Amino acid sequence: MHKIFGKCVLLEALMPPTQIDAIIRELTTAKSDLDRLIVVESFLIQRLNIRLNQRQIILAVEIIKKHAGNLKITMLAQQLKISQCQLEKRFRKIVGASPKKFASIVRFRNVLNIAHGERSMTQLGLEAGFFDQAHFIKDFKSFTGITPEQYFRRK
Repeated sequence: MHKIFGKCVLLEALMPPTQIDAIIRELTTAKSDLDRLIVVESFLIQRLNIRLNQRQIILAVEIIKKHAGNLKITMLAQQLKISQCQLEKRFRKIVGASPKKFASIVRFRNVLNIAHGERSMTQLGLEAGFFDQAHFIKDFKSFTGITPEQYFRRK
């Protein structure tokens, strides 16, 4: 906001025209100044709540990354003090994927980051947080289309 302080900026540059039209309709149908104030106040509170929701999701992303994708989404929701359903809806809206899918992407990326040196595929999978080799191979194959052994042999 400091970049626009003291400048004249069109409202359309800050929000979608559909939202502007809706607010204008509400303001024009309001019967008193108090009603108009309530319309503006509720709009601003709604925008504030959206920002707070985004902070929760940013924190969720950080937590998932910190745990290298190895955490239960139910525990993540409890840590953020929101329901799992709300977490999944907000996360999907802001990130574009479910928390579980994002965690599996982070875990896969972690596999690629730690996959150096002489390790068996079983050791690599366990070190990356997979419970067993079959689960590791299945997840790996879902991202690459080939098994981990085929992938690392190519490299």
